[in-house]
Amino acid sequence: MMPIHWAAFTLAFQLCTDPIERVTKAASAQNINIATPKIGETVVIAAKEIPTSTWWRNFSI
Repeated sequence: MMPIHWAAFTLAFQLCTDPIERVTKAASAQNINIATPKIGETVVIAAKEIPTSTWWRNFSI
């Protein structure tokens, strides 16, 4: 699973990291692998490994 359209635009009053924090927590609770590519990072759908870092936690504007 890969969430899309988060952290790229300010569309709400919540923190831009709120959606990814909620979805990674829910995925972990259900033992679902989740891809977390950096904004603009290429992801190969059929790849054996997917980006899974929590890069947004160390990112600053």
